[in-house]
Amino acid sequence: SQSISKTKQRGPNIKIILLVTVPGGPLIGLIIAAWLCYVRRKWKHAKPAGEGVILNASKDMEEGMEQPLFSFSSIINATANFSPNNKLREGGFGPVY
Repeated sequence: SQSISKTKQRGPNIKIILLVTVPGGPLIGLIIAAWLCYVRRKWKHAKPAGEGVILNASKDMEEGMEQPLFSFSSIINATANFSPNNKLREGGFGPVY
């Protein structure tokens, strides 16, 4: 009689679990799909990556931040005509002197 009562107790638990998970799975899928559509639409309407950089650069120029300019001849002299002996390492855009 104990085994029969335990079996009857498990029955409603399984039903409750199924009642929660069966509709819950598609609901979660629908929420994820809606979120992906939102992110995709937002991404399409976003500014191109370079626009913010250009705006920030112009602000820096307005504030008087100047970069030093070197003549090509002074760079040739400083690197001994780009001698391999003066090469520090290889960067993403080529050698670094």
